[in-house]
Amino acid sequence: MTGPRALSCPACGGLLDFREGDVEGSCRHCGTRVRRTDAVVRLLRPSAMDGTGALRAVRRLLEGPSIRRGALSRARVARPRLFYVPFWHVSAQVTGFAFGLEPVWEEQELPVATDTEQGGDNMSVFGKTRTVRIRKGAKAVSREIRVFGSVNVSAADLEPLGIPSMGEDAQLSMTGLEIQRNELPEGLEVLDSRSAGEGVLVDPSMPLSQAVASADRYFERLAGGSARALEQRWTWHAITCRRVRLVFYPLWVVDFQCGGSPYRAVLDGASGKVIRGILPGRRRDINILASIVAALWAACLPFVLSSLDGGSALRGCGSVTLLAGAMLGLGTWKLMDMLDSVSRKGSDVVV
Repeated sequence: MTGPRALSCPACGGLLDFREGDVEGSCRHCGTRVRRTDAVVRLLRPSAMDGTGALRAVRRLLEGPSIRRGALSRARVARPRLFYVPFWHVSAQVTGFAFGLEPVWEEQELPVATDTEQGGDNMSVFGKTRTVRIRKGAKAVSREIRVFGSVNVSAADLEPLGIPSMGEDAQLSMTGLEIQRNELPEGLEVLDSRSAGEGVLVDPSMPLSQAVASADRYFERLAGGSARALEQRWTWHAITCRRVRLVFYPLWVVDFQCGGSPYRAVLDGASGKVIRGILPGRRRDINILASIVAALWAACLPFVLSSLDGGSALRGCGSVTLLAGAMLGLGTWKLMDMLDSVSRKGSDVVV
């Protein structure tokens, strides 16, 4: 590892004062804005569970009441795989001013009329009042914007792991995932060559510039909240003191087969919870349908055989009768196989 090195301003050559994790700042000698490209700190959240723990979590799922009976004994589970998926953590300070018109309201007590009947005539009695707000005008106001915020941005496509892509509006909204929209998870360590262990580090596919632009849009929405109640508003703000970290978060992927169909479960390596997965569900509907079809077939079979045996053209031809019965049986078996295949796909439990 190399030691710290002095950074100089490209405009005047003066020394720059940067904290760890700062990606931009101003030269205190000439005021030039400077952005660093080598200042990103790489952090890793070690997995709190090992491969055996991931297998136990999937086993508990397969023993659940909504899972197909006997799925655990028939499951062929592959070796669990540990992936460290990247997230950009961007923090910044938003300062500025918001100008606009603030409505001025006045509360007034107004009488409430109630209708009563007296001698056949309707009368209005004003015995109650209610409070109403009446707008009296507007006044010009200015508000200071001073917000410090942070946001986590997914830095890679997680579709191959069975996790849907997360847009800016639905960022990190999955139940069970310890890393959320704004806060950093606990237990982070500086990433070195030994931190990942048996895990695979997923390279970020989103560049730093795109992550900063996405974070800036989030910070701008925070700044806009200071003027949400104003009319004809105008805001000016600046985003400063950006700090960027690249966080690698643990996810376990467990693949297995059951009944000839592939399944997958994705587990949070920090909390141990299953956040995504497709599991074999119970086939109660196909069992009921199979019983109904079997009962109908058993009731109709004697009539079919008697009609075949009673036909003039087929009289005495037992082989033809057997062939027709075999064809009907084969058709019924194929129909049941198709229904079973459709039911097996449609009854899977999606976590």
